[in-house]
Amino acid sequence: MKKTEIMNIVAALTIVLVVMAAFTGCVAVNDTRTTASGTSISAEVFAQITPGLPQDQVVAKLGDPSEKTTQDGNQLWIWRYRVTQATNKGFIFVFLSQDRSTHVTVHYVEFKDGAVIKTWME
Repeated sequence: MKKTEIMNIVAALTIVLVVMAAFTGCVAVNDTRTTASGTSISAEVFAQITPGLPQDQVVAKLGDPSEKTTQDGNQLWIWRYRVTQATNKGFIFVFLSQDRSTHVTVHYVEFKDGAVIKTWME
C-alpha cells in the first residue's frame, strides 16, 4: 500500500469519527421527570404527634389523611406520599431505556376515643 492510500484512509476515518462525534450530542436523550402525590410529612412534624393528642390537632398538623380505616376497634388514619422518578436515556432510533424508581412513605396514626394512642411510619 502506498503512503498516499494510507493517508487517504486515515483522513476518511478521521472525517467519519468527527461526524459521528458531532451528531452524538444532537441525538442523545436524557430526560428526567419527577412526580409526587400525597402529603409530605417531615420527621420533625410527625414527632409532634404524641399519645393523647386529639384528632383535630392531628389534622391541623398533618392535614387530612389519605385514608381512614378501623383496626382492632380503633380508628387508623393513613397518610401516603409517593415520589416517582423516571429517566429516559439513549440515542434516538438506536437505543432507548427507561429507569424508574418509586419511593413511598406511609405515616400511621391510631386513635382510641378520639385521641392518639400510637404512631408509626414505613
